[in-house]
Amino acid sequence: MRNKLYVSCAVVYVIGAVSCGNTWINDEYDRVAGAGDPFMYTIAGQADVSKIQAHPNGSFLITSNDNITIDTIIDEFGGKIQGQGKGEIRVSGMFAKKAKNALFKDIVFNATLNPPVGTAILGIVAAEAENTQFINVQIKGDLKAQRVEGKKVVIGGIVGIMDAKSKIERCGTFATPPSIEVSGSGDAIAGGLVGQNNGGTIFYSFSHSSFSITATNTATVGGIAGILEAGSKLSNSYYANDGYGPNSGLANVTAGGTSYIGGLVGNNTGGSSTLEVSYTTYNTTVGTGDSGPGNVFANVISAGGQISIGSNGYETTIWYRNQSPPPPTYPRLFNNPD
Repeated sequence: MRNKLYVSCAVVYVIGAVSCGNTWINDEYDRVAGAGDPFMYTIAGQADVSKIQAHPNGSFLITSNDNITIDTIIDEFGGKIQGQGKGEIRVSGMFAKKAKNALFKDIVFNATLNPPVGTAILGIVAAEAENTQFINVQIKGDLKAQRVEGKKVVIGGIVGIMDAKSKIERCGTFATPPSIEVSGSGDAIAGGLVGQNNGGTIFYSFSHSSFSITATNTATVGGIAGILEAGSKLSNSYYANDGYGPNSGLANVTAGGTSYIGGLVGNNTGGSSTLEVSYTTYNTTVGTGDSGPGNVFANVISAGGQISIGSNGYETTIWYRNQSPPPPTYPRLFNNPD
């Protein structure tokens, strides 16, 4: 990974001056990010929330140590939000219908209310993501698709559908498992972090989500992602619903047709997707319909719930192993809040 130094100038309208400074561009992300990126607006409390709604393409630094509530779903967000305080952003089901060219970093999103009835594509941060980064985003709360009779539903803890230029890095769920619920849909695609990944990248991330899915046709459910399309990559990530009964997180899935259920991925429809150095405590890594255990990709740490340290190992700078009871004592990601 290489960093390039660019010189940028920004007009500061408040004082009417022009400010120039250095901004680092990271090749991997191909967008401005980091401490050198000036924040246009500071969100210090609930009174400042209107700034986000009024300027959906702006840059925002959340400094509040208190929770703030955004009760109106933004149609399209193209800005940047970075957290600095200890508070969380509470949303009515989801933050935005679409995130395009956006950045979410160091933020906790909590879905405190259900999204509007009839919404068929859902994610606590965004329904759809295009060229968007989610870095160290944690999610809480429950996400429910309401009154979606006969519709195809795509639902993910962070985002419903993400494109090939979008990335999820060091993101996850809190220890108390968020629940993802769909009832009465035609087809249902659900994932703990993303419903359908259309070629994007997920790494250093985890999910403890539990699912309650009922579909009249096909149900495709994965602990991390429901579907991986061609070109998708999932690495250094895990799904575990420990402490709530064996396989309890993925147990409540019923469908009139075929069910694809996997501890990491419901269905790898793209064929050319990459899954590596990841594991699940569920008994199937990748779902393959009703035919039984799924395919195990090369270099996956765990299959069938067994932790294999010797054969593949794991990077100690990314993972740590909890040796204290109660079990399971599987490797965890650093910066994991659970």
